[in-house]
Amino acid sequence: MPTGVYVRTKSWKHSKEWKNKMSERMRGKQYALGYRHSEEFKRKMSEMRKGKKPYKMTDRARSNMSNTHKGIHLSEAHKQHISEALKGKTPKNLALINSPNKKMGKNHWNWKGGITPFRTKIWHSSEYKKWRMAVFIRDNFTCQFCGVRSHMGLGKTVYLEAHHIKSFKDYPELRLVVENGITLCRECHNLTKHIK
Repeated sequence: MPTGVYVRTKSWKHSKEWKNKMSERMRGKQYALGYRHSEEFKRKMSEMRKGKKPYKMTDRARSNMSNTHKGIHLSEAHKQHISEALKGKTPKNLALINSPNKKMGKNHWNWKGGITPFRTKIWHSSEYKKWRMAVFIRDNFTCQFCGVRSHMGLGKTVYLEAHHIKSFKDYPELRLVVENGITLCRECHNLTKHIK
């Protein structure tokens, strides 16, 4: 079998008659805009896929996709062209958020009537996150029991947690008061959980 690069010696052009013939065949047909599978074919494909695991992308494939466009710089003209094309269009994520049919809250398929525990709502609130960070900053990101702090030479990661000095449950008015917080590493914080 011959190998190598084959150079086309003459350019191939369709005749006008052939182009007209193809144009007539495609006119009015659905698949000219995008192929549509028959219901029978869809049913067969569905049956064939039952019980099979969905495709999971490997870390290597994900890395390759990520690195594909790294380091590519777009020219100013290309950036301007993209900017013009996107003018007046709403980003897809904003369109979904502002849509009256958005799948959030009561409209979401997995809505269970607002059963999220009150404690979880507080932990995920911006006020709680600000309180937690304020406690860490005040204590210089250092465990106040054992003095451990995460740094390069330590050889392990130290997970810090903000602990309520006066109980979260018994003193609701002190939940977000910085003076009621203390920075502890995970190990020291676990020791406090059994003290009443």
